[in-house]
Amino acid sequence: MAEYTYKDIIIDPTSEEAKNAIGKEVYFADTPASCLNAAKNNNKAYLGYLKKLDLGDEEQPFYVNEFVVSAPSSWTCIIVKKKEPKPKYVQFQDGREFFNSYLSVESRLEKEDYFLSNHGIWLMDCENGYYFLVTEIWGDGVVLGSNQTTTHWDDLLEDFIFLDGSPCGKEVEDE
Repeated sequence: MAEYTYKDIIIDPTSEEAKNAIGKEVYFADTPASCLNAAKNNNKAYLGYLKKLDLGDEEQPFYVNEFVVSAPSSWTCIIVKKKEPKPKYVQFQDGREFFNSYLSVESRLEKEDYFLSNHGIWLMDCENGYYFLVTEIWGDGVVLGSNQTTTHWDDLLEDFIFLDGSPCGKEVEDE
């Protein structure tokens, strides 16, 4: 996270840094301490774009379009939001590094992706009882194992079952 200090606070609307902040993302407040606190905590309630400087308003010269309330307002001071440095990546040195990096992703996954990450989806061939891992999911079907062709939904229903023995299809109510 970016570091902010009192040196980052812009109070003088006639300064070059104030003029250069027009159009940029800024934290805003009516006191320097509140402005600094908003920036240090990345408080979205005090974040917007500096629209213009109102040099005729000595108390609140910074005219900001706020994100949260989606309305313009005037403030006493601003801090230009610093760009977060992008993380740098290098190649893995071995399989263990790759595996540990993959495991660290789990805490950030949605429910379905978390399941796939931990288990995968296994199906059974109705003809001979072989197990197949679903390796790709497409709009018109799935890819099974190392097979490079798509098994379409109708073929999946006809030729495969889930591990509990139920058909690979969507159950519908009788009409």
